[in-house]
Amino acid sequence: QREEKVYLLSGISPKCGKTTLALGLCKNMAELGIKVLLIEGVLEEPVLASLLGIENTNGLIEYLNSGISKDIIKKCATNLCVITGGGVGEDKNYILWNEKIIRLFDKCKEHFDIIIVDTPPVSSPDTIHLSLAADGVVMLVEAEKDTVEEAANSIARVEDRGGKAVSLILNKERATIPKPIRKELNL
Repeated sequence: QREEKVYLLSGISPKCGKTTLALGLCKNMAELGIKVLLIEGVLEEPVLASLLGIENTNGLIEYLNSGISKDIIKKCATNLCVITGGGVGEDKNYILWNEKIIRLFDKCKEHFDIIIVDTPPVSSPDTIHLSLAADGVVMLVEAEKDTVEEAANSIARVEDRGGKAVSLILNKERATIPKPIRKELNL
């Protein structure tokens, strides 16, 4: 039986907090001793390198161009490595779905316990194609923006094409702090 290790983190809409959540989730897993690889799959607007304070060179775009994987994996912390988008100054209009991605996932599975791929929204063809090579898709639903119908349509979009939607995460929900707790916290 195949080990499930590769998960896409996508969203119903752009700018819903996928990259921030992916990075936080990966950092937390790494702190628990899980060997984690975070892959930046949002190539149009790569931001992972700037969030981590590292250079955005020798990343996924370079791998897709050349197939050479040397130096694309960057260690950020104990148990946490990343592959940034890369492609500084290069055309970022790439189709992520090709044999090189499958080989990259397979090779990385040998060295990491879990691989999280930060992807464009589910409406992107790249995300749908990548879902076929991943073990599951986790989708962010932005509270007060995305509708139940959009969430259901996104799940159907992934599953109708052969992918596996495994979870929805509600993001940007404003929580109301109950009055007794507010009083105790002097809020």
